[in-house]
Amino acid sequence: MTLWVLDTDHISLLQRGYPVVISKVAAVNPSEISVTIITIVEQMYGRLDVIKRAKSKQELVTAYALQRFRQL
Repeated sequence: MTLWVLDTDHISLLQRGYPVVISKVAAVNPSEISVTIITIVEQMYGRLDVIKRAKSKQELVTAYALQRFRQL
C-alpha cells in the first residue's frame, strides 16, 4: 500500500477548488491519504489569524464558519 501524505500546499489547493489537485486526490483510495500534524497546526493558526483580523460581525461569522475540519 502506498501512503499519500498531503502537505499544507496540497490542502490549501484542495480548499480553493483547484481541479487538477482535486482529480488527483479523488483518484486515490481515502484510506491511503494522510496529512501531517504540522499541516493541521498551520491550517488552525491560519484560520485563527483570519478570525483575529475580522473587522465586522459578518467577517467574524464567516471566519468561524470556515473553522471546521473537513474529511477529504
